[in-house]
Amino acid sequence: MSEPQLSSEVQAFFDEMEALSGRANRAKQLPAWALLFRSPFQSYPTKPTSWIGGVPSAPAGFKWPRNVHGKPIHFIAQIDLSSLKPEPISGAFPPGLPPEGALLVFGGEGYATRIVEAADMNRIAPVTPPGDLCDVHDLGFFSSGKTFNAWAIDPVPYMSVEDEEAPLPENPFSSPKGWITNWAIAEIEASLLLKGLKLEIRQGQTFIEERRGALGQGRALSMPRHVLARLEHIEKTEGSALELVRLLEDWCALAKSQSPEAAVDWTAAEYLFKKRLELKGLMKNSFGSKHLLAGNPNAVWNEILQKLPKLFEHRDFSQVPAAYQPLVEKKITGWRGHRLFGLEPELPGNTEDRRGQDPLISISADNLLGTESEHECGFSIWLNRLEMARGWHERGQFIRHVVL
Repeated sequence: MSEPQLSSEVQAFFDEMEALSGRANRAKQLPAWALLFRSPFQSYPTKPTSWIGGVPSAPAGFKWPRNVHGKPIHFIAQIDLSSLKPEPISGAFPPGLPPEGALLVFGGEGYATRIVEAADMNRIAPVTPPGDLCDVHDLGFFSSGKTFNAWAIDPVPYMSVEDEEAPLPENPFSSPKGWITNWAIAEIEASLLLKGLKLEIRQGQTFIEERRGALGQGRALSMPRHVLARLEHIEKTEGSALELVRLLEDWCALAKSQSPEAAVDWTAAEYLFKKRLELKGLMKNSFGSKHLLAGNPNAVWNEILQKLPKLFEHRDFSQVPAAYQPLVEKKITGWRGHRLFGLEPELPGNTEDRRGQDPLISISADNLLGTESEHECGFSIWLNRLEMARGWHERGQFIRHVVL
């Protein structure tokens, strides 16, 4: 069957959106600096010199930026320029910025950047936001207050490729062994899969029984493609799923009998994951628990958040049980989508003209920062790439990333 053809008007619209995105003339890879959160569980020898959210630090007499309508603009980030090491592949330093001092970034209703000169860094102090600065909630963010939540960061250089995550020095989530490190995490992870598998098996059995019942009543049953796929899925996986349920029940019982903070016995875990991956290989469709079989740290992270509902409201990480801290720390200090320079993943819901432009900074929707909103997945500041290379930041645009 041939693909349906778009009308000339629709095709022209998509062509225009593609042209406005500026991808055709943008580099396929660019040096970038991942802005990684520091751990809330570690002490550091020095105070942070770079951060997202909170308030800026600047010399006395600093004038808070305002937009063309005279309204003050919200503070986004402060970057210690001396902390920006060269990108290891190209050896490139940040374009258009001095080697020392600080970059201050503001955005919301408009944007602004300021440079604190290196000679002034020894006399900077926190700046109080102006009284007429509106609440971030007034800009559509779920959080409230005049500032986003402050988080100390460390910039890590890497080569940015469109639609790829930052290649961090160590990615603990590349395999389950890197993040299922103690029995408390192992028990949560296995329990989630066990619950999902039991539900899937039960739903499959109900589906078969309902069809048998209908046939027993003499009703004709249609066999559309999705029904055939469901029947094939049940036939191929039910036996292996029942076997895995028994293994998971034994594993959960073992995990509960151990000290929560004790290291997992990966000799036993490796056999369990072998059986899990075998079942995953049998699944031809994305029914039910397939996304959990290889190990899903996001599912465990969300389960921990359910157990600690006030964690983000108060940001009191001293209340996180010691057994949960290894995973919580890995999730917080890993790649969260905050970046200086580099390439922005595709923005299919945005129509701004980005031809000839690259992003200066990109901040994702993040519940730790309070940058979440209803219809957006983040925001960024885009500048003409030639002007940005010269350190000219005045004629750009602040873009909020629309979710389709």
